[in-house]
Amino acid sequence: MRPFCLYQSRHNHLGSFELCPRGSRYVGRDAKCQNAPRHRVSGECERAPEMSTMLRTRGWSWGTRPSACRAIADLSFTVEGQSFQSVLDTGSPFALVGTCVGRRKQIGRCSGYCDRYGCASGSIGTYSGLDDNTIVFSGARVDAAWRRGQVCVGAACLQGITFGVVGDTQSFGGNAGGQNFGLIRTANLGDKDIRPTFLSQTPFNSFVVDLRETGNECLQLMQSLPLKNNSVKLSLVDLREYGAPVVYYAVRVRALVFDGVDVLAGDTVVAVLDTGTTGLLLTEALFDQYDDVRRATAQRGLPFGNVEVTLGDSADSEIRLSLRRKDSPAYGGAKFDVVTSIPEEGGSIYYRAEQANPTIRRPSTIFLGLGFLLGQRISIDTQRMQVQFG
Repeated sequence: MRPFCLYQSRHNHLGSFELCPRGSRYVGRDAKCQNAPRHRVSGECERAPEMSTMLRTRGWSWGTRPSACRAIADLSFTVEGQSFQSVLDTGSPFALVGTCVGRRKQIGRCSGYCDRYGCASGSIGTYSGLDDNTIVFSGARVDAAWRRGQVCVGAACLQGITFGVVGDTQSFGGNAGGQNFGLIRTANLGDKDIRPTFLSQTPFNSFVVDLRETGNECLQLMQSLPLKNNSVKLSLVDLREYGAPVVYYAVRVRALVFDGVDVLAGDTVVAVLDTGTTGLLLTEALFDQYDDVRRATAQRGLPFGNVEVTLGDSADSEIRLSLRRKDSPAYGGAKFDVVTSIPEEGGSIYYRAEQANPTIRRPSTIFLGLGFLLGQRISIDTQRMQVQFG
């Protein structure tokens, strides 16, 4: 199967992806598709254009409140021939589409939402045989009905894919509006409460999110991931050992530095690589430390709010990432230095396991978003349980 390259032609924010057919490119003020002899993409996509599909980004949107922590990368795809846009999210597992019901419908705001994200009917596709349930994210809670049908992303159309149709979103202050298109592949086998992940229903075991060059952001889905000699390779931590319901793309944190102060003090911390988060989500305890250090630094008249994270198992294999602090003109002036605590309403990713076994010591789990990941090329290999940077 072909990988899919998500390509941005306009510097309007990072984000909403629309298919431009193979053999064409986006040109002109309105970025219309026109015939072109080859794809204008970079990296792996440029070396294998016959395996790539270019998609245009219309714009990643950002929450307007200081507490908003989720970024929207509106990935365009179709379900049963109907177009939708959802959050491109390495921190969640399901393919979700929205519909207009409840409060949004009552106050007459269906048009704006449906025009942007697409709205499904309750009868889209066929019945999946799965009961409705509630999905809880760090920033919101939604009720989902599970349907089955054809899902097309880029050049690939996949039959019999189970997807969720969700209605009203109960936001905890960190949800930016769109539904999620999750790239987590592996979930607990035999867990009746977990619905099929999107990638587990496809032949794709690996993917690359390339955010190195503004205007040429790229996503590739592939069956196997080639090893690059010049990349930093880190092991993924399988948090199911501690009761997580899925295999998050989590890596060990060797140092967590707030304004020059490493706050780990021997604690075990893992970081989930999450393109669905704008900046940084911390546990309540770590956020309190961040706030204390930030205030103390500000009182000394020094620059404050700086965050640096070192990821890896050892000094021989590590990478240091810093939170992007300044507004980004290339992304429409978006701010990426949003640091918040995980909303209490969202709960821990170990919530169910904590209820059953509250005495087990679990690692503190934080979420690194685009404020750290922009400028990076991140490759996830779910078979080797490895992430490559570079």
